[in-house]
Amino acid sequence: MERIVNGTTVAYKADEKTIYVITQVTDVAGLLAASSIHTNVSEHIDEIYEDSGLSKLIFFVQAENTEYRTMAKKLGFKQEGRLKKATPDGDLIIFGQYR
Repeated sequence: MERIVNGTTVAYKADEKTIYVITQVTDVAGLLAASSIHTNVSEHIDEIYEDSGLSKLIFFVQAENTEYRTMAKKLGFKQEGRLKKATPDGDLIIFGQYR
C-alpha cells in the first residue's frame, strides 16, 4: 500500500477507492477510518499494525451501518462503547482491537 504521512496522521492507499487513515492519539493507540471495505481488509489491517507500531486501533461506526459493524466484528474488533446521538441519524458505536 502507498503510505502518506502528515504529522500524526498516516494514510494508506490500497487502491483508487480504498484509503485507510490512522490518526495516532497516544503512543499505542490510533483512530482508524476507511473509505470503503476492501476484499483484503484483514491483510491491510495487519500491514497497518506492522507499519504503524501501534498496539490498538479504534474504529467508529454509525449504528445503522450494519455492513461496517459486521466487518469490524469479523476482523476481531470488539464493541467498547456507544456515543448516543452522535450523528444526525443516531448513535456511533466504538470498536477497538488490541494486538
